[in-house]
Order: sequence, then C-alpha cells, then structure tokens
Amino acid sequence: MAAEADVYIANIARTQVVSWGPINKVSCYNNFTHIDPRVSNASESIQNVVGCSVAAGPTLTYIDWISGKNMWFAGGDGIGLSSETAGEWNHLFNVNIGYYF
Repeated sequence: MAAEADVYIANIARTQVVSWGPINKVSCYNNFTHIDPRVSNASESIQNVVGCSVAAGPTLTYIDWISGKNMWFAGGDGIGLSSETAGEWNHLFNVNIGYYF
C-alpha cells in the first residue's frame, strides 16, 4: 500500500437557474481524479463522476454515473493497493435526494 502519491484533479461544472415547475436550479458537472502512487508495487486509482444536481425548493437531488478503477467508492478494491490486488473498472449509478431545512 502506498503511503505517498501524486494526485491529479480536473473538474468542470455549469449551473443554470431555471423555472421548470418546482425546479429552480440545475448544475451539471464532471469530476475526474487520478491518484498515482510513488511506489513501484502499487496500482494507480482513477475515478470519474459525471452528473447533475437538481434543486427544487428545500430538496436537492444528485443524479450521477461514477466510474472507477481501484477506487472503493465505485466498488473497487481500494486506493493505492498493490498491483496484484488492483481491480478492473467498476461503475455505479447514484441517486441521492436530500431535504435541507
């Protein structure tokens, strides 16, 4: 397991105020992360999240597609694990609804 790594992050997002019935704001995004361990026997970890959040009054809903290689959140083995245990690409469809008061 790597104790140190180089981390590369690229994110882009766009927010649009709308008047679609109860929906007042939509934000779409793409968040990319690449973790490159500084040891030879560890595997890189990559994750990309693409999706949108939809605001309607006090509710906020996230709808996104998560793709990851060697990333635990997308169903992979973990971050910075040895190359022998590094997993394949995993994907996860995520919907999260929150009520803020």
